[in-house]
Amino acid sequence: EDGKTHTGETMSLPMPMGIITKSDIMKAYADKVDIDAECTTIMTGDSAQELITCVPSDDRDKAASLLEKFHTHHVVVVDEEHAHFVGLVSSYDIAAECAKDDRAWPYLRNEETGEIEIKVKERKPRPPPPPAPF
Repeated sequence: EDGKTHTGETMSLPMPMGIITKSDIMKAYADKVDIDAECTTIMTGDSAQELITCVPSDDRDKAASLLEKFHTHHVVVVDEEHAHFVGLVSSYDIAAECAKDDRAWPYLRNEETGEIEIKVKERKPRPPPPPAPF
């Protein structure tokens, strides 16, 4: 959690070579790639230079624009020097944050608690239809 091990030490992870996503695994299965094949055979990207990255100080909108620009679902978060892996942001993470955003749903947010409130408009009963003209 927050770049720390279970003992509280700060982690310093090297830059990843690539990403293996659920889609990569499903494609490898469909292509009948040998189960003992190296990870580089199925990973997204051919090298660390192809990874789409952002830094911790970038905001959500920057990460979202990278997802859109490169038609991908994951952005690798690296330190400011682009030397170490910090984390991963997915399109799901962006969507979840957008759903909490007051700008997206201002009328659903309780101003006191900050919780989302679903307000269902009460429907008036419809009048009965007129009698058939027989």
